[in-house]
Amino acid sequence: MARAWTGDTANARALAEAERARFPDDPGVLRKAGLVLRQCGDQAAALSLLRRAVAVQQTEIADLHATSRQTTEALRGYRNAIETCPNLAAPYLAAANLLRATNRYWAGLLLLEALYERQPNHVEANTLRTEFLRFHIMHPEVPRDFDPSPADDWTQHFRHLRALTEIGDFRGVLAHAAGLNPDPGSDLAFHAAVFAGHAKLALDADTPRAVAKAAAMERSSAWLDPERLTARLRDAIRDRAPLSMIRLGDGEARFLALTDPWALQRISPNEATCIVSVIWRNWFGQPLDPAADLTALSRQFAEAMAGADIIGVSTAPRYEKDTFHRGYLALLEHAVDSVVATHPAVALTHAFANILLQRRTPFYAELLSGLDFLGVIGPHAGLAARLGAHHGIAVTREYLVPGEARLPDAARAATGVPHFPVRFLELMAELTVPRPGAVFLVAAGLLGKIYCHRVRLLGGIAIDIGSIADAWMGFSTRPGLYTDPAAWTLPELA
Repeated sequence: MARAWTGDTANARALAEAERARFPDDPGVLRKAGLVLRQCGDQAAALSLLRRAVAVQQTEIADLHATSRQTTEALRGYRNAIETCPNLAAPYLAAANLLRATNRYWAGLLLLEALYERQPNHVEANTLRTEFLRFHIMHPEVPRDFDPSPADDWTQHFRHLRALTEIGDFRGVLAHAAGLNPDPGSDLAFHAAVFAGHAKLALDADTPRAVAKAAAMERSSAWLDPERLTARLRDAIRDRAPLSMIRLGDGEARFLALTDPWALQRISPNEATCIVSVIWRNWFGQPLDPAADLTALSRQFAEAMAGADIIGVSTAPRYEKDTFHRGYLALLEHAVDSVVATHPAVALTHAFANILLQRRTPFYAELLSGLDFLGVIGPHAGLAARLGAHHGIAVTREYLVPGEARLPDAARAATGVPHFPVRFLELMAELTVPRPGAVFLVAAGLLGKIYCHRVRLLGGIAIDIGSIADAWMGFSTRPGLYTDPAAWTLPELA
C-alpha cells in the first residue's frame, strides 16, 4: 500500500479501500488503511477502521484464551472487542459458542440478539441464533436468568424481553417487566410497555383454533392461491370492474391495538400507544404525534378493510410458528373475522401474495403487459416509467409518497412534507382514476390500504404490492425475503 502515501488523495483512498476489501479482517491492513484515510482527512472513516483493527486483535487474543480453557479471560476479551467495534460479528459468534460450551445458553442468546440488531441478515449469526432457540433455550431446565453485562443499560432488558418473547415465555415477559422501575418516558419504560402489551395479547391467543381455522380456510373455495388470484385480477382488469386487494400483517395489527375492542379489554391505553409507536416510526420515520387525528385514520382503515374485495392474511404455518408476533396475529385474526362476518363475499389470500405473484411472472407480467394505463402510488420516483417501458404500457402516472424508514434516505421520495397527515390528505384529494378499471399498484404501508380503497371508490383496480416495490428498485428492505437483489430488480430504462 506504499503508493497510497504519494499525496494523491483520490488514488490513496482508492488503494486503501481496495486493500481493506481484499482483507476485511486483517488488523495490519485495517490499521494501514485507517492511517491512509486519516491523512486524506476522513477522520470518521479512519477511526472506524482503526477500531475494527483493534477489535480483530482483541478477538484473536480472546481466541487464544478460549483454546487454553481460560474461559473468563476469553469472554472478557470478546466483550472488549464488541465494545470497541460493535459491528464486528466475530466476537459475538465466538463468545456465544463459548457460552454454549459452558451451558450458559441464555447469556449466549442475548449476545446473538445484540448482533441481530446490527446485522439482521448475517447468515451464520442467524443460524446460530436459531440453534440456540430450538435446541437449547426451549428446554425447561435452562434458566431464563437475566445476566446483564457490567455496563448494564436499558438495551440489556430489551434483549432479555425480546428473547423471552421469541421463545413464547409470555409470563416471564410480564414478570420481568413488572420488576422494572423505569423512569417515566424513558426508552426502558417504552419497550417494557410494548413487550408487556404484546404478552397480554399472546396469553389470550387461542393458537390451536387459529391454526385449524386458517388451514380450513386455505382449503376452502374462498381462498385464492396464486393461480386463482391471478385469474381473479385478470378478470377484473378485462371487465374493468373496480377492485381493492390489500394485505394485512403484524404492522397493521399493531395499529389496530388503538381501537380494537378485543385488544382494549386486555391492554392498557399506554401499552396500546407504545405498540403503535413502534410501527409508526417505521412507517413514517418520526415519533407518533399525540395530536394526530388517529380516530379518523382508524375509521378510514376500518372502511378500507370492510371495502376490500381480496384480503391477504396470515396462514396456518405462521400462526403455529411465529411466537414473536403471536399476540399481534391474534389481534389481526379477530379483526379479519369481523370483516368476513359482515362481508362474506370477501376473498382471502396469502399475506405474501405480492411475492407469490412475482414468482409466477416477474414484475407481474401476467397482469400488466400491454395495459393502456398504469398508476403507481409509492416512494420510488421512476418506478412507474420503468414498469411502463418494461411492459409496453402507453400511459403511466406516479403519485409519490415518503418511503418507510427501512429505505435509505436517498431512496425515500422527497415530497418535502410528512406522509401523515400532510401528503396523505393531498393525495386523497388529487388522486384520479382515468377510466373504470384502470390499474394502480400501491406501496405505502398502512396508508396504502386506504389509498387502495380510494382507488376502488373512484372506479379503479388497486393492488397492494408492499415491499416488492422496494425490491424492484434494488432495495432489500425485508430481512430474508430479497436475499439476491439482482434477481428482483426491474430493468432500468434504456
